[in-house]
Amino acid sequence: MESDILAKIIQAEREIHTKIETARKTGEELIHTLKEELEERIVQEESLVRDQCKRSLEEAALPAQQKASTILAAATRKAEKFRELDDEVLKQIIMKYIIRILPGESH
Repeated sequence: MESDILAKIIQAEREIHTKIETARKTGEELIHTLKEELEERIVQEESLVRDQCKRSLEEAALPAQQKASTILAAATRKAEKFRELDDEVLKQIIMKYIIRILPGESH
């Protein structure tokens, strides 16, 4: 009788050990699978963020380029107007600004 009980206890311990080992292996496999899925998701998210940053930079650059073109066009027009002016007129304009800049002069 005692040997029967002892055999059942040993058998139960073996079954528990087997179930624990199976659960451990299943847990490890699940962790491994989740880790791979998360690593793949991280790579996808990084790619998405890079693409969004690139688009944002391109979108921000367009208005800046347009503004620069407008400023350059205005400066070119002004330069053309100055080219058309007589040297004497240009001297008068320059002298007007030099007087404002010189120290000790009244404005």
